[in-house]
Amino acid sequence: MKIDYIVREELWRSIAVYFYSFLVVGYIIIKGYISVNISATFVLAFIVTIIHFSVKVWYRRKA
Repeated sequence: MKIDYIVREELWRSIAVYFYSFLVVGYIIIKGYISVNISATFVLAFIVTIIHFSVKVWYRRKA
């Protein structure tokens, strides 16, 4: 199976997006804006990353 170059590039960018979204979501949870366990940071950051990845791939294929 061959992966499209757009998907491959966005997968590599998603590593940085996950790192930054992990920091932001963790900060939001620690400050008390979202009342969930701190362990939910991993899942919430992953959801943000998936949304970002999907939008970027959709936009780049559209253009």
